[in-house]
Amino acid sequence: MNRLYIIGLCLLFAMAAPAQSETEYEKIALKKEKLLKSLDRNPVEVYPGAHSHVSISIALTYGILGSGDSAIYYLNHALDVCDIYPNDEACPENYNPNILGFYQLRNYTKSSGWKKFEDRVTTHYKNTYNPTNLSLAIKILKAGGADQSVRLFQMPADKNIINKTDSANLLFIKTVIVKQGFPGITQVGKPASDAAFLLVQHADNDIAFQKTVLKQMEKLLTTKDITPSNYAYLYDRIMVKEQGKQYYGTQFRNMSKGELFPINDKGNVDERRRKLGLSTLAEYLKSTGTF
Repeated sequence: MNRLYIIGLCLLFAMAAPAQSETEYEKIALKKEKLLKSLDRNPVEVYPGAHSHVSISIALTYGILGSGDSAIYYLNHALDVCDIYPNDEACPENYNPNILGFYQLRNYTKSSGWKKFEDRVTTHYKNTYNPTNLSLAIKILKAGGADQSVRLFQMPADKNIINKTDSANLLFIKTVIVKQGFPGITQVGKPASDAAFLLVQHADNDIAFQKTVLKQMEKLLTTKDITPSNYAYLYDRIMVKEQGKQYYGTQFRNMSKGELFPINDKGNVDERRRKLGLSTLAEYLKSTGTF
């Protein structure tokens, strides 16, 4: 059993979950626990990333089932593995504070076990990225976690939950930006700055707000305080909505067919992308599996 199979199995369980009954969730949790026990008989080096990855997957399954104590136990177990094997390749994702905002775990945030988990994740983020505003960084990452989890792992699928989550996140990020501007990497760390950008991306019904953010991002771009590709994506997103064309070639009309929206001045698109430190358009399409 290789690592790719193990992680693929976990993802299969996670993605299949919306169609499962409570009884089937319980079966899935037991299968994952059995898998973890089999992994625990091997050093982490044999299946790098698998031990902690499976633990997180079990935690989310128990979160769906309403078993808060079990969910929190496996969350902390994943970090225990990372404390012993800090170079395990799954650890950066396991320590990502966006999990603190996951929809499946929302009912367990008052327990002492959760407080321990949150403190460990927050401390790791502080030590890794040293943001000037740690509190804001964690709030943004929690919002990003809620955004992701209702789309990828929501059980049962409910469009109303997604809409409510998006509305709450949009109000949150608008408040942040009105008060202090778009959060840059120095202020909140790269993961949180990227998460703030994703929240802005979902404000498609408020193009005036997106334009305001784009201007702020342009200033941060000159000081290298944002991820350059985020600027390109938002620029193109706005341009497509207003003109039906784009500038950097980031927006797909039909991704499954590799069909991009028309690119203005396409002959010079690679030069524009190069200035932002992006790959060529051909390389970008190849990386998305559409070319």
